[in-house]
Amino acid sequence: FFFFFFFQAEDGIRDVERSRGLGDVYKRQDLILQKERIHLKEQTMREYAKELTKLKKTLDVKSMNISKEELVCKEMAKSIREKEHSLSNALISLENRLVKIEKRKERLKEREAKLSNLEQENTDLNTLVAEMYEDLWVKKKEMQSKELMQLFNRVQSKQKEIDERKKFVLSNA
Repeated sequence: FFFFFFFQAEDGIRDVERSRGLGDVYKRQDLILQKERIHLKEQTMREYAKELTKLKKTLDVKSMNISKEELVCKEMAKSIREKEHSLSNALISLENRLVKIEKRKERLKEREAKLSNLEQENTDLNTLVAEMYEDLWVKKKEMQSKELMQLFNRVQSKQKEIDERKKFVLSNA
């Protein structure tokens, strides 16, 4: 706080007035010009203040718009993060499925290899069975021939016996 004290001179004691020469006139003109400049500056300052107020209102409106846009952007960013998370989960699921599919492919290849081996074994066994049937057929023919020969030999020996009996019967008769 500043305190200003003004003292009034006592009666009869006054300062002597100085003469007002041209210097005082110029000083007063300077003062008047300074007051006018100050008044112009004040008026300019008021106009600037009005303009600043308008700009502040415009900025407030734009700031609110920006705030709304920020909220929209934040919501969009949140939505994008959620979608990224969802896509990430879907990608992990697809990768897991791909691994399962690859394992199934490997098992199928193993089964195909086993099947191919089994088919080869089956072909080999069919060839072997065909050869065995052929051998059996030949042996059957051989056996039939042997049996026929044995039968023929038996028939011949019986025939001989019959012939000998006939001779014996004829010779005894």
